[in-house]
Amino acid sequence: MTEQASIAKRIRGLFTHAPHIRSINAVVIIIASVLSILLLQTVERATEVSAIFREVTNEHLACSEAVSSLKQASDDLTSSARLFTVTHDIEFVEKYYEEVNVTKRRDAALDVLRFYLEDGQASQLLEVALEESNALAEQEGHAMRLVAEAQDYPISGSLEPLASYPLSASELELEPDEQLALAQELLFGKEYRARKASIDGNVDACTSQLLLSINEHQNESAQLLQVLLTRERMLTVALLTMVVLTIFLVIYLILWPIASYSSLIADGMPLIAAGSQELRDLAHEYNALYEENRQRADHLRHKADHDPLTGLFNRGAYDDFAATYTEHVALMLVDVDYFKTVNDTYGHEVGDQILKKVARHLDHAFRASDFPCRIGGDEFAVVITDMSPQLRHVVTRKIGQIAQGMLDTSDGLPAITLSIGVAFSEQLDADDTIFKAADRALYLAKERGRNGYTFSDEVG
Repeated sequence: MTEQASIAKRIRGLFTHAPHIRSINAVVIIIASVLSILLLQTVERATEVSAIFREVTNEHLACSEAVSSLKQASDDLTSSARLFTVTHDIEFVEKYYEEVNVTKRRDAALDVLRFYLEDGQASQLLEVALEESNALAEQEGHAMRLVAEAQDYPISGSLEPLASYPLSASELELEPDEQLALAQELLFGKEYRARKASIDGNVDACTSQLLLSINEHQNESAQLLQVLLTRERMLTVALLTMVVLTIFLVIYLILWPIASYSSLIADGMPLIAAGSQELRDLAHEYNALYEENRQRADHLRHKADHDPLTGLFNRGAYDDFAATYTEHVALMLVDVDYFKTVNDTYGHEVGDQILKKVARHLDHAFRASDFPCRIGGDEFAVVITDMSPQLRHVVTRKIGQIAQGMLDTSDGLPAITLSIGVAFSEQLDADDTIFKAADRALYLAKERGRNGYTFSDEVG
């Protein structure tokens, strides 16, 4: 077995169970579809969670800003009321009621907090703080009315809102200094500070619970988003891996085998089955046709190059050999003596058998590298390669074997003799050919009475 045939056999053994392209396509389509659907669902879910996360974050910011605005508004109201009791400047009353009636930061902040608050403790704390804040506002308005009374300001224009805080009879009987002292006690005293601290505490407690709930939602959304992003990366990697694997399978199971098939077909060789099962089936079909065509071509070539009666090479093949082998060769021309007489005496069927007998002895006598041919009716030629005049004894011995075989009648055929002429390429003149030299030697052998052989160097 040749090395190429051995390699081909091992390759066939490696791929005895090749997958079908249609099976691979089905598996790839199913897996890719499942991965794509999962990835699409994950992306959509991640988009939803991301929107929730942004919403919770915005809620956190809105609540933080609302609390900050609420405290700032409350502090500004307290500051304006206190400054009025100290400076008696009506401008601070205007600022106070501008905040209450126009700016309304406290109301806006409370609306934001109420919007995000759910029924529960935080909501209750906010309502308590609001009630205390309203009570504190009443106390601030009452204190500012005392100041206006002490300064004998008319309750009109900017001070008109103070009319809603009437003074008791005892408060009206107080001296202006006492009224101012009572107003400052209402805004700077221990009770005011305690109520103010209570309001801030309830607001802070409410805010802490609200922000804690928001933070929990925010953390849950962040964790879920992280899980979805991780899953999205994994599915993306899986899809990319699927694409790379598909490309590899296409190259390995289709492109490489097709390239190999193309090269082998171009070189006129059978295909080595590889790749997908469809391509292997194609290779088997091609190889069957290839072998059939090869056998047909060999048969046609054999018919074209061989004599149909004797099986030896014919005259056309001899011409090719003579043109190819021109050095270190010997040519032996053989004629059957009195062949016409044999045909006339024994019939053409016996004559054909004799020609076949001559062909067999010529074929058996010489090597595989030599070329026995039938070049005419009863004319034969043998192109003997790698032969020199120094080895003429080898040719002589073979001639003796052939002649002896032709005298054997055990096969039921009559004994015949042969006339043989031999020429060597190394003994030719410049303008001579080996065929002419061997033909002259054959003619001399016939002149000498046939049943013999002559070498061309014996021709005078």
